[in-house]
Amino acid sequence: TNSLKEAPKAEASRPVVQTTAAEEKKTVRKEKQEKKKKAPREKHVPTQKELAIREQKFRVLGLFHLLFAVYLLFAFTSYLLTWESDFTFADTIFKHFSLNALMDNEPPVENWMGKIGAITGFLFISKWFGVSSFLIVLVLINAGLHHFFHVKFLPVWKTAGYSLLFILWGPITFNLLFPGEDLFCGVYGFQVYQWLAEFLGPSGV
Repeated sequence: TNSLKEAPKAEASRPVVQTTAAEEKKTVRKEKQEKKKKAPREKHVPTQKELAIREQKFRVLGLFHLLFAVYLLFAFTSYLLTWESDFTFADTIFKHFSLNALMDNEPPVENWMGKIGAITGFLFISKWFGVSSFLIVLVLINAGLHHFFHVKFLPVWKTAGYSLLFILWGPITFNLLFPGEDLFCGVYGFQVYQWLAEFLGPSGV
């Protein structure tokens, strides 16, 4: 009789054991999830030395932008004034490249930045984007002023984006407005305009 009385008590105690086991499983899962979660990293506060090194790098980059912009400005401007002699020299170099042709003084070069300036003007203005290449100078000067002098002349990224858009479409527009003027549109503007005219027609372009 005692065993029969104890049996219901044992059965009644079983659900209590099951609930405690389920709770233990939940706690174990929570602990595992907490371990998996990485603790939030503390924000690194740069030291004075790190700030000085970063500042120095930006100033060097800004100085490079300014110097390269001045070089391109003189090369492009001079090419517009002396493009006939510069074109003859650069065209000879690219058609019949040789060290003798590069070092020879015939044909003469009148570009303010020398032979390298003549080749640079030939590539950017005659072969590529025409007078729209001057926007590259604007982007470099704007970035150089921002990095070297901390002068915000124009928004850096917006200026670069709009300039890139005009460099791509400006030569095509110039070829439409001034057909046959290579200095305005360059070979890029002429070829892209011809390609678009074939597919869309002149009125479509």
